[in-house]
Amino acid sequence: MDEIKKLDRVKAALEFSKYGEGFLDFGACGDDIFYRLADIGETLCAEMIPGDSSFYLVDSLRKTGGTIHELSTVVIYKGMLNFIFRTASLAAAVTPCPTQAPAQAARPWAKNVAWWLEEGEFYFDDERYWWLQSPDRRSVFDFYVENIFRFVVLHEIGHLHNMHGARRGKPPGSQFPVSAPELSDGDKNDSTGPIIVDNCNISEDGENFSRHIREVVADTYAFQFFLHGLIEGLTEPDSQIDNSDDAANAIKTASVIVALNFVQLYFWLSDAMPSTRTDFVLNREKYPPHAFRMQVIEAAFLEHGYRILPVARIQGSLDQAMKQTLTIATNVAGTEDFLTWRISLRDPVFFEHYAKICQGVPSWANGVFGVYD
Repeated sequence: MDEIKKLDRVKAALEFSKYGEGFLDFGACGDDIFYRLADIGETLCAEMIPGDSSFYLVDSLRKTGGTIHELSTVVIYKGMLNFIFRTASLAAAVTPCPTQAPAQAARPWAKNVAWWLEEGEFYFDDERYWWLQSPDRRSVFDFYVENIFRFVVLHEIGHLHNMHGARRGKPPGSQFPVSAPELSDGDKNDSTGPIIVDNCNISEDGENFSRHIREVVADTYAFQFFLHGLIEGLTEPDSQIDNSDDAANAIKTASVIVALNFVQLYFWLSDAMPSTRTDFVLNREKYPPHAFRMQVIEAAFLEHGYRILPVARIQGSLDQAMKQTLTIATNVAGTEDFLTWRISLRDPVFFEHYAKICQGVPSWANGVFGVYD
């Protein structure tokens, strides 16, 4: 497709939404990290999506990402970037670094982490953000931002890879006009957001259940490739990792722990430390709870390890990741809310829901290309 024509169709899709978004102006954002994130998104889409794919950052405060299935296009909204920046700020502030925190260091989230996460625009020149002024803590900040962003983009690519648009009656290559972007769950409380609706007759409970399957399929796809990307970043480009090699296994174990830290922190803060809630019918929830999604990723890893680690190392890496994330979360919140959040999944309703989702996965998964296992 002609690039200008495709760009016009993407613009049309964005403008069809009631919010009237446009593309993000990197030069007006106040930091070079926006250029790096755009490059990461474009590279991932080019590598992971066959054919003519595109990636765009959208100027909107909505905390979400989305896909325009007909155009093989991924969009990430600035509100999601703000959320990632605020998440990375928490990690950068509590991570032990050579540069100590100032004696009277501001912690804007101290009384209410949820308020900090939802405050809105993140200003890189805010003098209160002392962790951005320290080179070593800024490196931690950038590391968290870039990797959580990779996972978010890969989740959206997972919807395209698994052909969730085509499976919902939206075949690739359909003619103009293009539907508005299908949003992921960052804006799950916004019932007016643009959502591509199935062309088939299905009950509300049935559609919500299908949406749950699509989300966890995209999550496990994203984590698989996210983890492999981390491992590749820690090894020589031409090296071949052998499961029998202790050094290679050490690198892979470290990568698993780091990857789980990123994703556990992202999902926990996406819930903004909600109170334990098990008195709902899961099929009537528009999206699966974030804690449930995290546990599905871990269950998939326990089941087959994504062909990365020997079986004997899998459980230990999960345990170590949980301990590290709990330490970070406790230092951030001053409480063990993270642990409470995870324990909430012990209710049998979640085990039953997981079993049903596993049965439905083949209808929403694509094993033809782009998988390691």
